[in-house]
Amino acid sequence: MHTIVKQLLNSISHSRTEDTAARLQRLAKNIRVGKHQNIHLPHLPLVTVRALCGTVWITRDGDPDDIVLESGEAVDLQEGKDVIISGLSDAYIRLRPAEAIAGNRSGATLLHSEIRREAAAQPCSALA
Repeated sequence: MHTIVKQLLNSISHSRTEDTAARLQRLAKNIRVGKHQNIHLPHLPLVTVRALCGTVWITRDGDPDDIVLESGEAVDLQEGKDVIISGLSDAYIRLRPAEAIAGNRSGATLLHSEIRREAAAQPCSALA
């Protein structure tokens, strides 16, 4: 598993909820997901996953709807779900605190994650 993913998971699992957003911001880096590679992210806080390049498939525990993100697209994911991100091609992703409800600690979750375009598509060679 990539060092940055280990740091992210360790940070999330050993932090209080109110610290998670700050820790995600500090650890925000480009995470490479190779073709056919899986990254397991257990019990994520509310996060935004952005595909910087390539295509990834996102599966969430208990959710019948999988998500496919292409280069430049992003989606907010619910709190407390185990997530598996799989590379359908070589890809880079970035995790960050979910902007849709940043600062909302009332226990609200996102019920319908909508894919949105945040940037133009770019080749992975520009990030390597």
